[in-house]
Amino acid sequence: MTKTRKYILVGFTAALLSAPPAALHAAEPADPLQSYLDDKAPELLREVEATNAPPEGITVRRVVFRSRDDSEVFAVIAAPKSRGKQIVVRG
Repeated sequence: MTKTRKYILVGFTAALLSAPPAALHAAEPADPLQSYLDDKAPELLREVEATNAPPEGITVRRVVFRSRDDSEVFAVIAAPKSRGKQIVVRG
């Protein structure tokens, strides 16, 4: 079985990181994402060293985690250093 690499860009706020996944989305019974809403965090495999500095006022982590189908997924986790209302962007 060959492993594939998936790349995603994720933006979180500090408040979002502390909330359990089930609290962020109440799934409908026929929701195809229901099996992912089990409060189990993915296994972090490694941190990836940054090649450039993040914008001022932003904290950035680059990580590789193991997905449920045993793929390695690259993610960028960005959060503002300041408190307050923030916009969450994911993709």
